[in-house]
Amino acid sequence: MGFLFVPLTTVALSGLQGAEVAQTTGLTNMLRQLGGSFGLAAISTFIERDLAFHRHELSMHLTPFSASTRQFLQTVQHGLVQQGMDLTTAQQSAYGCSTKHLSARPWL
Repeated sequence: MGFLFVPLTTVALSGLQGAEVAQTTGLTNMLRQLGGSFGLAAISTFIERDLAFHRHELSMHLTPFSASTRQFLQTVQHGLVQQGMDLTTAQQSAYGCSTKHLSARPWL
């Protein structure tokens, strides 16, 4: 981006004198900052929507009727019970672990 802004600023300032240079420099800097802010907001929105879409797609496969989901929940629950957690709390924590695991997957 640095290779783009220096020539643009040079072209914008060519032929200007005195106070016009300061005003044009301020205007180009403001427009550059606004463009960066809008671009960042657009990219962030795109990434968030994409993550929400992929999380939804992954969560469709995370059902209590799925054998792999049941196996994952039972494995986590069994490990938590062995560490001294009661059965109900271990089951709730296993569901929380699956949600956390699901949230991390769209980033991959």
